Amino acid sequence: MGYLRFLSKGVISIQDLGILALVPRLFSIIFVLLIYIFIVRIIKMVSSDIAVMMKKKSSGNVGTYLKLLNIRSSLDFPISESYEIAADVKIGRDRTCEIRIDDPFLSSVHAEILCREDACYIHDLNSTNGTTLNGTPLRGDPIELINGDKISFGQLSFIYITDKSEKK
Repeated sequence: MGYLRFLSKGVISIQDLGILALVPRLFSIIFVLLIYIFIVRIIKMVSSDIAVMMKKKSSGNVGTYLKLLNIRSSLDFPISESYEIAADVKIGRDRTCEIRIDDPFLSSVHAEILCREDACYIHDLNSTNGTTLNGTPLRGDPIELINGDKISFGQLSFIYITDKSEKK
């Protein structure tokens, strides 16, 4: 009886009840779409990783390279999935850098990777925003890189991949 009195005052109509019944269904459809988008992005990321690995394997050796961890489509500038490191390389925005990335948070010459006979080392070149290795800011002397190290600078994070044997 109270429900009918509520309806008779014109606060809510029978048609409004139909629309209110659609709200949970609408939220469930939106939720499913968000899950679908998430899964599609994961599949794209994994397939691009597989493509890079297949390309490296088909060339004969994996070598040493930096593998991008960010999702490229989320960045406002062009960037490669991976960067090969065959010799000493400088990383930054400057045209003279071997690895040139137009990230506005990178210094002109941000960091360098020095390769020696059996290992590579990373060194921050007094950049404005710094470089981190596995979450620790780099300061001072170059630090040896180990397969699987996470290197971050600017908006970017990379994983260091190498087929060089690790020291025991």
